[in-house]
Amino acid sequence: MNTELSAGLAKVRTRFLIELEKRRAVLNYAYGRLDDDAARAEAIEEICSIAHKIAGTAGTLGFGELGAHAATTEDAIRQHLDGQAVDDATIRAEIIQLIDLAGRSQSNE
Repeated sequence: MNTELSAGLAKVRTRFLIELEKRRAVLNYAYGRLDDDAARAEAIEEICSIAHKIAGTAGTLGFGELGAHAATTEDAIRQHLDGQAVDDATIRAEIIQLIDLAGRSQSNE
């Protein structure tokens, strides 16, 4: 890979990790709002949106496990919202694992 391309990719990865830190904070906050009946729908949509964004870029930037799990989380939430048999405990476990993987991705960089 040429040095210009490598440098460009390094900048994109750095921006991704900065955004990942912010997204992880939002995920934590939204997860905490899942027990609030008035805020639950908004929180779950926010989590799904963030999972979608992470899934779309993480794998390309070398964070394959994070990207794959973000896609799994998004899919589980969408199935749940569509009334399919994905229970709340499964959704919560997926979200917790996504938050954990996001944190580990940041610390491994």
